[in-house]
Amino acid sequence: MKERTRTGFWVSLIFGLWGLLGTFYVFVIRDHWHDTWVAKAGNYSEALGINRLDEVFIIKYMFPAFHDLAAVGGVLMLVAAYMFWKKYSKAWHVGVAGSLIAVQGTFFSQIASASAGIFPWYTIVALPNLLAFFLYITIVRKFPGKAIAFAALNGMMFVLALMNGVASASRMSQKSLLSHINYPDHIGVPENLAMFASVQQLNWVGMIAWGVFLLGFLYRKKWILPIGVGAAILNIIGGMPLGIDSMMDGSIFSLFLLGPIFAITILTIILTKRGSKFLIGDWEPK
Repeated sequence: MKERTRTGFWVSLIFGLWGLLGTFYVFVIRDHWHDTWVAKAGNYSEALGINRLDEVFIIKYMFPAFHDLAAVGGVLMLVAAYMFWKKYSKAWHVGVAGSLIAVQGTFFSQIASASAGIFPWYTIVALPNLLAFFLYITIVRKFPGKAIAFAALNGMMFVLALMNGVASASRMSQKSLLSHINYPDHIGVPENLAMFASVQQLNWVGMIAWGVFLLGFLYRKKWILPIGVGAAILNIIGGMPLGIDSMMDGSIFSLFLLGPIFAITILTIILTKRGSKFLIGDWEPK
């Protein structure tokens, strides 16, 4: 299997440093976590009152978790740079995994900031992380076009699964807050909370499964098909309630349904003979 070791070293070193230092710059020096929280809190106190304070709480607790993911991804790419330098056989494997984790740690944060009406500083880290992922599969190792397209689809599913889990947690927080405000003496479980509680963590389990499935596909492993089937089922179940609930206000379509739609698409590919043959075939990147 051909591998451009020197290119892999420089991709891992440059993007690993940028990913690690960049996420600390945005989170700590720019204090973007605080700015996003203030923007969200200000928007809702002025326009929506307490109706969507749940998003303020999500930002408070989720941004640090995403920062950790982004930092770990950057560290893994730097580890991969060392491994490329020392000619380790699994250097590419570590690098592409690090880039994938780094993308997950920065993608949602930029959306949250943009929706709050401020500049999404995480974009300066998220886009290079995404570029690093594609450099690993187009230059360091050259995958065929179909494999790159499937990796992109699978990567979007990986991100959407996380977002649907966060959105379900947000809905749970929203309903709990409104219940507490409207019924201050009621400390139990609010009505209609079970629908989101039943699927919230399923989305995150599905996210992990998608990550394993994608890396297994890129590593050319034969055992990935059952994992893909399980991941698809988890996110079809996990995304449907959120998408349907979002359309209750009369919307024609909910973006939360993209997760289940992509999951059904990938599941269809897995279940077809031609698709499964492509996923676990004997071809190798050039």
